[in-house]
Amino acid sequence: MNQLEERGYYEDDEIDLMELLHTLLKHKLTIVVSTILITLIVTLGGYIYNRINTVNSAIIGFNYPELEKGKNPDGSIFLRTNIIPLDVINQVYEQYKGSMNNESLDEFRNAIVVEPIIPASTQTLIDNALKRGENLSFTASNYEITLKEKNKDILAKLVNDSIARYINRYKPTYTIQEIGNDIYNYDYSDSYVLLNERVKMMEMAISSYENKNYISSRLGYSFDMIAERIKNFKNVELQDYYSYYTINGFSKNRDNKLMRIDSKIQELVLENQALEGKAKILKEMLQDLKPNQKQLIIPNVGQEGVTINDQNDYYSKLVADYVVINNDIQDNKVKIKLLENSKLDIKIPSSEAKKILEEKLKVSVEKLNRIIEDMNSLSKEYIDSTYSDMIKIVSPVTTSTEGKPLILFIGIGVILGGMLGIFLAFMKEFIRNYKNKYN
Repeated sequence: MNQLEERGYYEDDEIDLMELLHTLLKHKLTIVVSTILITLIVTLGGYIYNRINTVNSAIIGFNYPELEKGKNPDGSIFLRTNIIPLDVINQVYEQYKGSMNNESLDEFRNAIVVEPIIPASTQTLIDNALKRGENLSFTASNYEITLKEKNKDILAKLVNDSIARYINRYKPTYTIQEIGNDIYNYDYSDSYVLLNERVKMMEMAISSYENKNYISSRLGYSFDMIAERIKNFKNVELQDYYSYYTINGFSKNRDNKLMRIDSKIQELVLENQALEGKAKILKEMLQDLKPNQKQLIIPNVGQEGVTINDQNDYYSKLVADYVVINNDIQDNKVKIKLLENSKLDIKIPSSEAKKILEEKLKVSVEKLNRIIEDMNSLSKEYIDSTYSDMIKIVSPVTTSTEGKPLILFIGIGVILGGMLGIFLAFMKEFIRNYKNKYN
């Protein structure tokens, strides 16, 4: 009896499985359509989700000596906000705004993110310093530029234009202009001033270089050698030219020279009048200072005075200011006296003296121009080697997403679609059997 029951159960199971398979095959079209439809919907949703979370990014790197001090190559403060200039953002927006889905300029600007890339070891040092209550100054050399925009060309344009703008704005261009032939048309004193100013420009340029010991392997000299040549030029040729026309009082145009001296004297006289007025006020303030009452009587204010906290310090400051002003007055008087005396010695040089002066000026100009030429060559080589990679693209524009791989959405769509199709198939079969049974 038991064997018969077990056999019956097996037959029932086989019948049930065959019915299930028959049902699935009967509604296979429903299952296939549901699977395809749901797969398409899920895949499309995943694609849209990934597009929303897609980010284009690039890395810009900086490499120049001043960066360690937090400065740009020209000595100005390095700011992360200036890496992508506003004018570049505006220009790129105007070029691509048609493909930005009506995005405003402010929205486009806010979508650009510039973040420093800080090495893990450096970040640890910064965190430890903060725990000790200290501030650790650090300027990153690499920065990641990100933009949530589907068009990679927009970020590439931003990065390339920003690099070009940075180089154009901050790359040093220390080129000294050589002395032209027009210097021979000036008066002797004016020619000297022009030569001396050019010398000062060269000295300032050399002092601004980080590596003054830089030696050119091609040219064979350094900035220190150039500085020594400038020093020798000042002490020999330039001083010789200056001494010759100064001691003899030579001028190409005596009347014009006298007029300029008178103008300078008048400036000094007016300056002294202003200084004497200040000195008079300071003197009155010193005389009216009442040590016992610790009060200072200011003229035209009355006799009540102004209370001060520290009488001795304020009194000392007034005395120091009074002494400085009086020294300036005396210095100006000496300058006026010297200018008055120089007027007596001004004369037009003879033909022979003119030739001597022209020769001295010619020698000075030629020698200084040779120094300028060598310095410009050395400066160009130094700048090209030091600032050749001052800013560059470390990593080109790449596209990344915070979403999931599209194949994953396809797989989920197939599973969900298949399950929905099977469910619909059984629902159809159930409805059909229900109608047959009760109709």
